[in-house]
Amino acid sequence: WLQAIEDPDFLVYRLHEAGLCDKFPKEALEFLSRVVGEQTQYLPGDLGDCLKKIESASPELKADQQFERLSNYLRQHEQR
Repeated sequence: WLQAIEDPDFLVYRLHEAGLCDKFPKEALEFLSRVVGEQTQYLPGDLGDCLKKIESASPELKADQQFERLSNYLRQHEQR
């Protein structure tokens, strides 16, 4: 039932603030991958921090396709 939305900023903020990226990195990555999609228009403010915490908690996830897609999305939108 989770799907990408135009402005997931609040969802990403709450995920980050709750510390769930540290505690449940795989599940947090799955959540981020579902709510941040191609039609997402605004860069969620805490996305970079969430990805850093996921990578720190579970370094092998950096090779995950979802992690790579979100990292690319982040880089592309930061350059704008």
